[in-house]
Amino acid sequence: MAAIILKIGDTDLSDVAEQEQVKISSSPVFGKEFVNVLGRTVRQCLGEKIDLSAQFSLKDEAAARAIAGACGSDKVTVTYLDPFETSTEFERPSLTVFPVFEDCEGVLYWNISVSMTCPLKGSCL
Repeated sequence: MAAIILKIGDTDLSDVAEQEQVKISSSPVFGKEFVNVLGRTVRQCLGEKIDLSAQFSLKDEAAARAIAGACGSDKVTVTYLDPFETSTEFERPSLTVFPVFEDCEGVLYWNISVSMTCPLKGSCL
């Protein structure tokens, strides 16, 4: 079984994500500085912030609808490869969907952009 590259909710986008743009970035989230018992100023790392974005050019209208439907909840569980397969709960994604053109057979081609952030992995404050 192949690894999941990108799965939003129950919608596995791994087949189309292989050839499209998927970007995952993480950065540490620190608490306030404090002085420890040794007199040193330190900051505690609380976790990590995850930003995920993906762009798709699709011929399949059903796939476009599946992506839009998967992004329609206030909280979305996303499984992604970073290079480890990881699942994180994200806040509702930003979604841009528009038909690009219609071919001679009447098939619409879609451009879809998805962007989402988890402010603190594990708790999504």
